[in-house]
Amino acid sequence: MARPTVNVNELREHAPALRSLNEWYRQNVESLAIDTKVFYETQPTAGILVVDEDSANPGIIDVNPVAIAKDHNQIAKPSSKEDLVYLSVKQFVEKHIRPRLQLPSNDTIVLQRPKFVKTENPHYPL
Repeated sequence: MARPTVNVNELREHAPALRSLNEWYRQNVESLAIDTKVFYETQPTAGILVVDEDSANPGIIDVNPVAIAKDHNQIAKPSSKEDLVYLSVKQFVEKHIRPRLQLPSNDTIVLQRPKFVKTENPHYPL
């Protein structure tokens, strides 16, 4: 963490772009019917809780952050398909995404990496 990248700097607490994105999300989550699941770590990474319980809370009705007894890296990159975070996210996707795609339960969902495009639209700040 001695030389954080530009991307890491953008994720710093109180960063204007992050604050703007957070506001946009909270204002649009209901109208866009975005299902949300949030985790936070209880174990520090290099002595720091990157996402604590307070910062994990998105301020969205009925969304309660879930404490995971791991550090930030272990949550961000589960070690196996038997990992609690992996299984929880898989279950969440199957419950909330599969019905919208109208896929039978034996079909595999392939999620592709999103392509982010910089825009000047104030309603969608990236």
